[in-house]
Amino acid sequence: MATYALLNTFTDSDFSYSTSLNNVALNLRFTYNHRTEHYHLTVTMRDGTELVSGQKLCVGSGIANAAMFDKGLTGIFMLIPRTDSIEDNATTRKDMPANYILSYTDH
Repeated sequence: MATYALLNTFTDSDFSYSTSLNNVALNLRFTYNHRTEHYHLTVTMRDGTELVSGQKLCVGSGIANAAMFDKGLTGIFMLIPRTDSIEDNATTRKDMPANYILSYTDH
């Protein structure tokens, strides 16, 4: 069965929340890095096992790895612009909720 989830984003420089994807309880943490001018994603299981560590969220580049797959997360995290007219730059990335959609998808 396919899973598709739209994930919450905020304008805070550092935010986190708990969710469940593929019946796996997770903590998602987002930190804005002023040097790279991108948000970075850390995904941990509720027991503290880190699956993704500070991975830069880049438009159109999915995030997935073997650690995720081993724990039952067979999909990818993907950041896409809300419209084709959004220019990907530091200003638009800083206001992620207004300009981008973050999703988790598997098949």
